[in-house]
Amino acid sequence: MSDSEVDADAIPADPLWEPATLPCVLREDKQRVHDKGKCQLCDMEDDRVPGASAGIRQVYRTARTHRRSMKEKMRFQLMANQANRVIRKSNEHPKSAKLGWRELSARDVRRHFKNDHVLDPLTSVYDEIDYVRATLNQMRHGNLWKRDAGDATAVMVPDVANHGLYVKLSQHLVSLNKEAMRLESLSPEGNGGNNANAGGAELTGTATFKIGGYNMP
Repeated sequence: MSDSEVDADAIPADPLWEPATLPCVLREDKQRVHDKGKCQLCDMEDDRVPGASAGIRQVYRTARTHRRSMKEKMRFQLMANQANRVIRKSNEHPKSAKLGWRELSARDVRRHFKNDHVLDPLTSVYDEIDYVRATLNQMRHGNLWKRDAGDATAVMVPDVANHGLYVKLSQHLVSLNKEAMRLESLSPEGNGGNNANAGGAELTGTATFKIGGYNMP
C-alpha cells in the first residue's frame, strides 16, 4: 500500500453518542412507576385525629436520625412499623372511621420520601449529594483515563476535559456537604413532612405522645 492510500478499516470510527442515564436514576424511575397512588403519610399530616400528626412527626424524626446511618430499605421498614403503631391507636378514636387509614408497608413510606412529597431543604441537599456521588463513581469507571489502543505497551494518560469536570464535581460535593451540615445545625430534630405539627398532641422527650388524649408509649 502506498503512502497515498488509506486503509478505511484502520481508521477508528467516531463514537455514535446517545443519551445515557445513571443506574441509580433508572432504579428510582422504576420505583416511581410501582409507587403511584395516594400517600397516606401526607394525609395523616393534618391533625384530624388529635395527636396523629404528632405521632407521624415522631416517625419523621426517625427518618432524620437514621437518614445516613441505615440502609434505605431497613429505614423505611422501621418507619412503617412505627407509623402503624400510630395508625392502630388512631383507629380507636371515633373520628378515624371515616378516614379509612390502613397500616402501611415500607413501599408506602418510600413513596412519601422518594416521590417529591417532602419539601424539606435538607432532603433535597442529601438527594443531590447522592446523585453527585453516583456521577463521580460512574466517572471513575469511565473516561477519566485513556491510552493508545494500538500500542500494547502504552501507559494511561488522563483525559484532561473529564478530569476537569471531575474536579469541579468534587468541589461541588464538598459544598453540598457543608450545606447539609449547616442545615442539620439549624434544625436538629428535623421534619420528614411538609406541615405535620403537634396539633392536639403532647410530646414528652422523643418517645411519648398522646392519641385522642391517651398516652402512647
